[in-house]
Amino acid sequence: MGYLGLAGSDFDRLVPTQHRPTPAARFVDRVEIAQHIVSTLQTQEHIHAIVLIGHSTRADDMALAQTVPGIDIIFGSHSHIKEELHLIPGTQTYIISPFQYLMYISKLQLTFVDGQLSQVDGGLIPMGNNLPEDVQVASEIARMQHDLTQDNRFTVLFEPLGRSTMELALDGIMTEESLLGNFVVDVVRSTSQAHMALMTANSFRAPLPPGNLHEQHLQAALPYDNQIVLYTLRGEQILALLNYSIDCIGSDSFSQVSGVRVTVDQQKLACVQIMINPTDDTAGYELLIPTKQYQVAVTDFQAWMVDGYRDIFAGAPYVTTQQDIRDEVRLFIQNTTAITAALDGRLQIL
Repeated sequence: MGYLGLAGSDFDRLVPTQHRPTPAARFVDRVEIAQHIVSTLQTQEHIHAIVLIGHSTRADDMALAQTVPGIDIIFGSHSHIKEELHLIPGTQTYIISPFQYLMYISKLQLTFVDGQLSQVDGGLIPMGNNLPEDVQVASEIARMQHDLTQDNRFTVLFEPLGRSTMELALDGIMTEESLLGNFVVDVVRSTSQAHMALMTANSFRAPLPPGNLHEQHLQAALPYDNQIVLYTLRGEQILALLNYSIDCIGSDSFSQVSGVRVTVDQQKLACVQIMINPTDDTAGYELLIPTKQYQVAVTDFQAWMVDGYRDIFAGAPYVTTQQDIRDEVRLFIQNTTAITAALDGRLQIL
């Protein structure tokens, strides 16, 4: 077996020079590198199967398989997609993607006949309490957790923040409205006093549990240092953002929203309403007017880095608020007796 790992085409933009192992480190053409590695594994190492453990978007994985023959299996991960084992069209390459946050494990069985890969079987195994616990691993985790709580460098993680009346789950985060998404994006919109706010699904990494909340829960749910940027957009630009989000349903580029009520019919926008007064939640909603200007709150990451969205935001006037999203959510939790959330129909996918 031969293995290779490749970063996605977006890494050159995502990882600035100062955050690389050395200033001389650079990202090169991933197709050329893959072709070289596959050729070396086949002609010099004489391996029987090649497995790509990728950290690239699904589109990058698919394109690579169609461009570089010889890769037998791709374990996809970067797009956080739940995808069962299947052949990529036009190739002999299998791909499987286990969604996110160890919710599934990819388990495959490879069959070889006379040194040649003849069959690939397997699929996704959901993780849960129904699976037997490995005693040795559980003991090691308990020891590590104890050591962590006693380490002064990490005491901040165990500081109490507040309470939640329920689990703010990730269910639907890539396909529809979600409890965690609604809660966080509502805080962002309210804090910035915008008509609308949006955040891509990849901003959210873990649910907030019911009961007592600590800093570790907040950092697990929102691990990134994203700041709020406040844009002035025309209604037609908001429609473009929502249309792109619809195109991304099922991927981590799908957006959670606040301040709008959206109806989608047959994967197309059917109706969009937006808050009348961003400082008065009781004022209600009105139909979005394409020529009217609105205030839109978004993460700096989504506005400036995420393909598709950044093209829409490009050139539009904005102000940087210097408000960190995690800080604002923390403040809201601390100032609320017990937080809660609800699915309120803001995203109707027909």
